[in-house]
Amino acid sequence: MGLELWKTANPISNKALALLLGTLITLTCLPSTLQANEIDPRMSSYKAEVDAVRFGAIDIKAKGELRFNLADDGDWDLTISIKGGPLKSYERSVGEHLNNQFRPLSFKRDVRFLFVKEKIQWQFDWPNQKVTGKVQKDDRSHALTDILHDPISFQVAMRQALMSGEQAYNTQFLRYSRPDDLSFRVVGEETIRIAGQSINTLVVEQTKPRRKNELKRIWVSPEHDYIALRFATYKEGKLAEDFYVTKLWINDKAVDFAS
Repeated sequence: MGLELWKTANPISNKALALLLGTLITLTCLPSTLQANEIDPRMSSYKAEVDAVRFGAIDIKAKGELRFNLADDGDWDLTISIKGGPLKSYERSVGEHLNNQFRPLSFKRDVRFLFVKEKIQWQFDWPNQKVTGKVQKDDRSHALTDILHDPISFQVAMRQALMSGEQAYNTQFLRYSRPDDLSFRVVGEETIRIAGQSINTLVVEQTKPRRKNELKRIWVSPEHDYIALRFATYKEGKLAEDFYVTKLWINDKAVDFAS
C-alpha cells in the first residue's frame, strides 16, 4: 500500500496490512526539458514514518518506515518496513535509472503474520532479458522483453511520471506466478490532514487490477516532490485500510508541514 508504501496484491492480504504496503507505475518518457537519461531534480531522496490501520472487528494497527535513496548516478533503493501486533513485514527493491526509465534489479519480501510466512525474491537480468527468483520455495522465471516492475518498484517510476504531467499510467508488475497489468489515473485534487496540517494533493485511483466493490486511492503532494502521503482501500464504500505519513524528511531535512 506502496506507501508499498501499500500492496496491490498479496496471498495474506485479507489477513493483514500487507495490502497497505505497496504503489505505482513505470516511466516511459520524461519531460521535454530533460536531456537523455537526466533525472528530474525534484526526484529527491526521502524518509517517512508511517502509521497503518486495518479496520475490522478488531482493528490491526502498525507503525513503520518508508525510505527511498537516490544516488547521483541513478542507482536507487526503496525499503518499506512495518510492524504491529501479529504483523511484521520487510520489503526492499534495488534498481537503476537507464534510458530514461527507473527499473528494478532485485527485490526481496519477507512477511510474517501469525503463523503464516511469505518469502519472495526476484533478480532482474536486463541484458539477458530474463527475471528469475523464488516464491516461497518455488523457482520462477519470466521473459523480460519490456519494462516490468516488482511489487513496490513502480512507486519510484510513478513519481517521475506525475512530475512530467502524466494523468494516467499503465505498466506491468510481477506479483507471483506471472506479470499482471497495473493502471492508475489522476481523478482530482483534495486537501488532506497530515501531522495536523492541511496539505493539497493529487488523488490517484487504481483502475487495474480492481476487485468488485473495492476502491484504492493514493494522495500525492506536488508541493513535497510528488511524494505519496496517504494510501487507502475502501470496501463497499467504507474505509477498510489506511496507510499515511506522520513524519517526513526530504534529502535528510525534516519537513515542517505547517510552513
